[in-house]
Amino acid sequence: MAIWQVTMELIPLSWAEKHQYDSNSLYDANGLYDVSNAWENNQPTVDFGEIISTFLPAKGSWDTELDIWGKAENDDVQVWREEGLVESIGCRIDLRKDTTKITEELMSFAKTMKCVLFFPEQKKIVKPEVTSTIQVIRNSGAAKFVQDPEEYLDSIGST
Repeated sequence: MAIWQVTMELIPLSWAEKHQYDSNSLYDANGLYDVSNAWENNQPTVDFGEIISTFLPAKGSWDTELDIWGKAENDDVQVWREEGLVESIGCRIDLRKDTTKITEELMSFAKTMKCVLFFPEQKKIVKPEVTSTIQVIRNSGAAKFVQDPEEYLDSIGST
């Protein structure tokens, strides 16, 4: 992930509702997140590859268990599987440019997939709605970096 990208993961809505939109169970004792348990009993029922291909081009992958669309340095979607089962659907948005279209596409994709958006950096799970999604993106480190790189780097250097 580049410093100018915001990362989000799709999480099945049924899992989020069952866990009352609390992301704590997605993190281990070391503060690392893993969304595979959210997908364990909530596999996609639609052809997500076909949907993603409508807004990002498919790209070759370096692993047989990973499907990639888009470009790693810009906007992309990565789907990890194990033994054919989805373990994660991660998205990255390049905030150095106008993000309106890709954000709308990702929110529409999440709704079609019956998913919500999980932002690991902020430990937030939000519905794929414009107001809540844009608010989380604007509060991300990537947004702060793009707005004023020097100030952002100074702020993380002083903590």
